[in-house]
Amino acid sequence: MFFNGNSHFESIQDHKDWGLSYMDPYDPKGTYSAVLENKGIQTVSPDSYHFGKDGHSFWNRYMLQYIVRNKIL
Repeated sequence: MFFNGNSHFESIQDHKDWGLSYMDPYDPKGTYSAVLENKGIQTVSPDSYHFGKDGHSFWNRYMLQYIVRNKIL
């Protein structure tokens, strides 16, 4: 399963159907960074793209919910 960290494919004209293999590839709100920031989780410093333990812990649960909801395993 793939996901976008900071960027997305919104500007790509020819959208592909990735099925459940790619989490929200064309949605700017579906990137790792956007999901965490939407939940109020901040990077380790204002000029960094890196999230701390809280971000990684949240993302782990977020991905697990996606996997369970879509019956990937």
